[in-house]
Amino acid sequence: MKTYWIADLRANGELLSTSEYVYEQLERLTGCAELIGHLSGEIWRAPEGFETDLAPTGGGLLLRWHSTAATAGLMTLRSKQSVVSVTVLASGINNDADALTISALQQQLVHELHGTAYEAAFSLTDLRQRPLAATMNISSPDRPALQAIAAVADRCFAAAYFRYLRLV
Repeated sequence: MKTYWIADLRANGELLSTSEYVYEQLERLTGCAELIGHLSGEIWRAPEGFETDLAPTGGGLLLRWHSTAATAGLMTLRSKQSVVSVTVLASGINNDADALTISALQQQLVHELHGTAYEAAFSLTDLRQRPLAATMNISSPDRPALQAIAAVADRCFAAAYFRYLRLV
């Protein structure tokens, strides 16, 4: 079975953990197969970018995908007007595309934290595992049902995206 990597980062870019994932194992978790299916359909319809509501009743948990290249991109998860997380996806197919995507997010992080009491960490630029989804968790939705979806959204999107690229 082919694997992919998930890295969890603090909002300042500091690495919390990395974990290896197997597509078929993630599918077995409650609700993940349906979420992977939904996201797969969205990716096939619009691989360059889309926005979709992940809450089953239109609860306002929006996932936005923007490809920065044919094999890399950024995913943002929002609840109401708050950013929940930002995920960079680097497939390993095109090292230049991966590096440019990671660099763009790192530069934005440095810019956002400049002049604050927080210092940007550079863990993101040191991650070499591929395929990789690296998520900066920023906030949490206010409802438990949305928190549960937000907790697996990056993993399910990565599974769908890397399967679309035929990597897993």
